[in-house]
Amino acid sequence: ATTATTATATAATPSSTTSSMLRLGTKEMGDGAAVNRMYEGAICIVLAAGFSKVEKELDEANGDDLAGLPKALLPVAGKPMLDHWWEYLFQNRLISEIFLVSNALKYKHFERWATAKGIAVSRVVNSGATAMEKGRGVLRDVELGLRRAQQVLGPIESRDVVVFAGDTLFFKDFDLQRILDFHFYKGGSLMLYYGCREVDNPSERGMCEVDESSKVVSFVEKPIPGQRGCDFPFVSPLFYILEPRTWKKIPEFNVAACRSANGTTSAATSAPGSSFSFGRFVQHAIEELKLPFWGMRMPGAFHLIGASTGLEEYRQLDRTFSSVNSLDG
Repeated sequence: ATTATTATATAATPSSTTSSMLRLGTKEMGDGAAVNRMYEGAICIVLAAGFSKVEKELDEANGDDLAGLPKALLPVAGKPMLDHWWEYLFQNRLISEIFLVSNALKYKHFERWATAKGIAVSRVVNSGATAMEKGRGVLRDVELGLRRAQQVLGPIESRDVVVFAGDTLFFKDFDLQRILDFHFYKGGSLMLYYGCREVDNPSERGMCEVDESSKVVSFVEKPIPGQRGCDFPFVSPLFYILEPRTWKKIPEFNVAACRSANGTTSAATSAPGSSFSFGRFVQHAIEELKLPFWGMRMPGAFHLIGASTGLEEYRQLDRTFSSVNSLDG
């Protein structure tokens, strides 16, 4: 997504999809392979390698104390955006390993943040990108994170991978445990979704259809007007839990995308790294590979700070979150 987005949705998952479903030896424990992966712990890859308008505007503002900070470390409600995520991840034992992908310009900032949180510097990955036009693309950043995880941890072939954008924030009613429980109950891979609103532009979103059983039956990445998918009822933000047979397809998809980009002239006119968008891979996995994805209606409201979000929109986000936090006590 390229603009600041706020979405609100009411969780619509069965009340039985709680940790009680994971009792061993019962029919309620859900997908057996997923439960086995639960005990190994998922690997989390935080994407923070992008460049943004708000960073540029802060750098151009004379004397601003926030100048030079990457957007994922900009303070919201009194603490860096990533700190909000860290509180979710640190408290959840089902996510055992965390890796963060940064661009070359902001790498040192994330290195210092990780050190302060007790995260080994080896878990912070430098994508090498030094400018927006030299961006590698989100999916190649994910692959970079997977490679580092393999180098640090050894074999990871049987583990789930959680992928999300570091510039996404959820309100306090965001329930990571509930999302993980739902995933382990359903098996396969999981995405979050919310109902498409008038302010949502399908050509800037991942659009999906979800059936009554919560299975994602269709997904189209950023459909243009008139194209299949532009009238799909749901939008999916960049938060996914990928089972092994899904994330293992990422390297070959990137190879094919690279060959395609090198063999056409479209790469010169498209957005940097657009051939390697995460949504395009999800579309490929669902529509062509027929890999199972389940959808969970987003529990609560969220904000996304995209590449074209400016300083004023960021300040509005800070005010909104600070107000909500003060009301929550």
